[in-house]
Amino acid sequence: MLSDPSFPLRDVVRPGESGQGYVLRMATDNGLRGLPSVKSGLGRSRFHTLDASDAMRLSRWFGAPQADLAEALGRISRSAAEEGFSYAGREIGRSYFLNRGRPRVCPHCLVQHGYCRSAWDFVLVAACPQHVCALEDRCPVCARALDWNRPSLMVCQCWSDLRSWRPAAVDLHSLELAFARWVAVAVAPASIDQDRGSAVEAGQFGLLRLLRPLSLGAGLSLTYALASTAEYSLGMTGQRVRKKTSLLHARQVLQAADELVRRISEGQPIALRVSRRSVTLALLYEAMRRAKCPEDGSIALSLLSHILRQGGRTKWTGRYGQLSQMSLF
Repeated sequence: MLSDPSFPLRDVVRPGESGQGYVLRMATDNGLRGLPSVKSGLGRSRFHTLDASDAMRLSRWFGAPQADLAEALGRISRSAAEEGFSYAGREIGRSYFLNRGRPRVCPHCLVQHGYCRSAWDFVLVAACPQHVCALEDRCPVCARALDWNRPSLMVCQCWSDLRSWRPAAVDLHSLELAFARWVAVAVAPASIDQDRGSAVEAGQFGLLRLLRPLSLGAGLSLTYALASTAEYSLGMTGQRVRKKTSLLHARQVLQAADELVRRISEGQPIALRVSRRSVTLALLYEAMRRAKCPEDGSIALSLLSHILRQGGRTKWTGRYGQLSQMSLF
C-alpha cells in the first residue's frame, strides 16, 4: 500500500483536464502502474471510480490544490445525490450524463497537450472540436474497449500507443461537433483554442440554439428529455442503442433531440412517446429549474405541461408542437 508522503514529480490540474486523467498522468510520471496502484494505496477496489472524496490524499501525493482536484474529480458517487451531482465545477443533474468507466480520447490532443480532457467524459460528447475528429473508445490493435485501469496514460491495456491511433474525421458542420464544442466551452472555456472547430455554426441546429443560453446541467437534461420523447428513426441502425456509454448512443440521442426541435420549428407534425414518464418529467423539471432566466426554461416548461395534459397516455401525435415561445427555435 502506498504511504501518504508526496511523490517527487508533482503538478497542478491543467485547464480542462479530467480528474481521473490527472491522477493517471501523475501515476505514470512517478513510475506507478496506473490507477490500480493508486487505488490500492487509497484502500480502494480497482473498480472504484475516483471522486472528490479522494482529493485530500491525492493532493498530498501529487501536488494539485485539493479544491482544484476535488472539482476536477467531481461529486458523482451515490452519497453525492442529495447535494447534487457535479463535475468539472458544474452541476450536471444526473450521474449517467457522465461516462466515467469507459474513457474516450482524441489521439491528436494527447500528442499536442499530453493530458485527457474532462469534456471527453460526457456521454454525449463524441467528437473533438479542436481537431475535428471522432473520439476513440476502442483500441484498433486489440479491439478492446479503452479502460481507465490501463498501464499508463498513453497506452492501451495491450500497450498500443494511443497517440498513434488515427481517428476518423467528422464533418466540420456536423451536429456532434457543434454539441462537443458547446460542452467544451461550458466546462473549460479557457482550454478551447480558436481553431477549425470554432468555425462550426451552431445556429444551423435547432437543438444548439436552445442550449446556447442554458447552463451545462440544464442543457444536458433538456437534450435527454427531448431525445427520450422523440419517436423518430435513429439513423442507419433503425433501432435505439441501449448501451449508454457507446458513441453510437451519443449520436442517436443528439440526432433524435435535434430532429424533434427541427420539426417543431418548421411546424411539421410531431410524434412523441414517454415510456418512462417519471424520468422524462424529472429531466424537464431539472432543465426548467436550472435555466438562467424564465425565458430560457420555456421549452422545458411547455413540454412538461404538454406531457402532463396527456394523462396516462405514453404515445401521441400532434399537428404542431405545443410550445409557448416558437421564437426560441
